[in-house]
Amino acid sequence: MTAGARTHFQAAGVLMLSADEVAAAVVDTPRTGEAGTELVLTPGHGAARYVPTPLR
Repeated sequence: MTAGARTHFQAAGVLMLSADEVAAAVVDTPRTGEAGTELVLTPGHGAARYVPTPLR
């Protein structure tokens, strides 16, 4: 999705995940998560389950 602009993002110092990293998180979620699990993927960190913050 970002192939055309990837070098521009990298030149600007934007960290990006590879397609393999995203695919691995998607494949692992049904095995390790519960139904409706949403993930946060951040370069350099493992996948983390999204936990919404309650609105006040």
